[in-house]
Amino acid sequence: MAQLIFTACFTTPYPRNTISVQRVTTMKTTFPLTNFVMVTAIGGIMTTGCSSSDGPVPPSHVEQSAAPVASPTPLSTPLPDLSDTDAFVSAQIRAQHASILTTVETAESTPAANGEAYGEMGKLLMAAALLDSAEPYFLQAQTQVPTDTRWPYYLGHLYSTQGALEKSVTAFEEVLKLKPDDAVTMISLGDVHLLQGQPDAAEVLFRRQLTLQPNSIVANVGLGRAALAMTDYEGAVRHLEEGLRLSNQ
Repeated sequence: MAQLIFTACFTTPYPRNTISVQRVTTMKTTFPLTNFVMVTAIGGIMTTGCSSSDGPVPPSHVEQSAAPVASPTPLSTPLPDLSDTDAFVSAQIRAQHASILTTVETAESTPAANGEAYGEMGKLLMAAALLDSAEPYFLQAQTQVPTDTRWPYYLGHLYSTQGALEKSVTAFEEVLKLKPDDAVTMISLGDVHLLQGQPDAAEVLFRRQLTLQPNSIVANVGLGRAALAMTDYEGAVRHLEEGLRLSNQ
């Protein structure tokens, strides 16, 4: 029991500044929960629902209708200061920046193409831990294609990493408005509510996710962490043990 509670207390919902450029730039737009890996420092429950070294993987975006002819006005795209950035990463960022300029200045440019270009730039900057620089690119990607759930999802993780938890909540809630049954976003939002000291709000999301996926390890661990935060030790042990049981199947 002590082992389970220790694990729930000392895992964090999102690793800070650990996203590799390769992983962020090649992320799939689907997120099967079977990809969660069970990890722990002491041999108890270990789950990427509490901490993932792979960084955020966005939900698949909502199907979009044909793009309108007129595109929202693109924002100014100055390069951030790359003087302290790894040479390889800097080259990738410069190449993507050039791609943005080419895309948005083309007469045939569409919101979908512009949004993709801005979003890819945001992912590169986020991977390079240039979070302040990444934010406006994600925002512009979201402006170009408001129905694409990837960009508010990335913003949710970006804000969480910065400690801007209210903005993180708003971003994740925007994803759920577009895709109410997205289990990955429910977990991410639940994690942020735990960071806010709102385990009751987190519990609601983890239960919704468990309803959608009854054998979800991360939902059980999330419920265990929420119960622990509410000093419901019996409930915490029950859910954490269920997560452990599922991980051993």
